[in-house]
Amino acid sequence: MGRKFIGLRINPRGCFVTGIAINAFRQDIVVADLANNVIACEQLHFDDLSDAEQVIDFCASTLDRLVTQTGIDRDRLVGCGVVITGAVDPGRNILRSAPPLNWGETTVGSIVEQYLDCPVYMDNIPNAKNITAYCFGPTRKTENVLLFNASLAIGCSLMLEGHIYRGADYQGGLIDSMMIPDLENRRLLPVDQIAGGYAVVEASDVESQANQLKRITAAAERNDSAAVTALESAGTALAYVVKNAYSLLHPQSVIVSGPLLESSHYQAALHRALNAGVEAEVVESKIIFSPMTSQQAAQSLAIYQSLNQTDLAMLPAFQQFAS
Repeated sequence: MGRKFIGLRINPRGCFVTGIAINAFRQDIVVADLANNVIACEQLHFDDLSDAEQVIDFCASTLDRLVTQTGIDRDRLVGCGVVITGAVDPGRNILRSAPPLNWGETTVGSIVEQYLDCPVYMDNIPNAKNITAYCFGPTRKTENVLLFNASLAIGCSLMLEGHIYRGADYQGGLIDSMMIPDLENRRLLPVDQIAGGYAVVEASDVESQANQLKRITAAAERNDSAAVTALESAGTALAYVVKNAYSLLHPQSVIVSGPLLESSHYQAALHRALNAGVEAEVVESKIIFSPMTSQQAAQSLAIYQSLNQTDLAMLPAFQQFAS
């Protein structure tokens, strides 16, 4: 009885979002529609990442140019997602610290807002990926999720009862000071130095480290023995962290993501080591290897926050659409 159900869907071109993703490994900007389809994107390259405000300003100004090039109606731009490695205060859009970038406190939001006349939504990369997986991805509506992001550094995010755990001073998930065993040399080292990209590269500056990691990953895919050994060793070490974190927290799902998973050798070693220490049923049913990129996390964060925190009916885009 009553009215028949009418199927509804989002009009992809009704509104648009933008995104900025910054870590030591790569930097990206993106313009997407409300259905999470990429309209335009660009990978940036910096010879020097030492000046945080300069890097963010360049990203924002380049994104502003990219928006212009797409020809979209700027009145339909509803949000910009900014994701950065490190400790982030999302309420004030401030980066507290980013150890992998050697950045201190930076007022990111105010810099981006100079170029884009729309709300800015900010978080760190692991948290943004966890939120994205919860809202749009493989852990949709799974409320207790542990996520590891494997890049030059190892980042972590913990979702408890559907909410991101941020910890004191927004340091929750920053595990760079966690010490794990280096079995080969019988000593303890920080997790990044054994399980992250830092364990694989030898360069001392951030820009060279990222480029060297890309070259080593490519060499391993060509079966270079030294590169394969280095990446397999790092993947095995991350499994140690994942197994112990799972034993402590017992989440419903564990997501492993990040640039290091682009290496088949790193991922295979991680999977083998997990199978050796965790019940096979747990590995197969609860551990997810996700190809999600930081760029995807940035645009998805913008969509999620725009739909949840903005009175869309008051936006010019929706008023025009309704008329």
